[in-house]
Amino acid sequence: MLVARLAVLASRHEALRLLWPDLSAAAPETVVDAVAGADTHAGDIGSFAAELALAGYRRAGKPLWRARLVATVQPQQQYVVMGLDRLISDPWSLHVLAQELCMLCQAGPPPDLGPAPAQFGAALAERAGGSDESDARTERLHWRRQLAGANFGADPRVPRAAATTARIRRVPLTVADEHAMVSLASAYRTTLLARLSPRCTWFGAGRSTRPKRCS
Repeated sequence: MLVARLAVLASRHEALRLLWPDLSAAAPETVVDAVAGADTHAGDIGSFAAELALAGYRRAGKPLWRARLVATVQPQQQYVVMGLDRLISDPWSLHVLAQELCMLCQAGPPPDLGPAPAQFGAALAERAGGSDESDARTERLHWRRQLAGANFGADPRVPRAAATTARIRRVPLTVADEHAMVSLASAYRTTLLARLSPRCTWFGAGRSTRPKRCS
């Protein structure tokens, strides 16, 4: 049942069908075969979710998310743990995914999730079809004028021309510093937890250790 329900979720969201690193879209069934799994975990479900997130999702030819059916020993409960890379986990998408995942985890016939959300490719095609080169040039000129006096984080007392030509000293980083920064960035992922009931819990790894609930 889980595989069939996750295929429905993947068919509704283009981001869930993207394969790393070329971000080409695959069929929903192929995606689910690559991401779904089952585990038994004796400890806290939060620690399992953290381990899933820290393991990373960027594997060649794989989607940018993972899904696990987890059975905990104490208490005896089943969860669907869905981990997503930060590339596909913007706040709005998380809100929609959490709602749909909770609905799909309920027992009974597949629920009616309503019309599918807008897809990235369709939105970009519509934008490209509705504007010509002159519109794009006008938009670029507008923002150049708006940002002409911006310092972009520099000292506001220093004119932009002086800031651009000034010599900027880079802070020296050791190899250990660089590795720590990469590890921190790669750990900034999001995990959705759905108990096999109408209730759903989600939290962001690296953002907060306190789960947030949604119904």
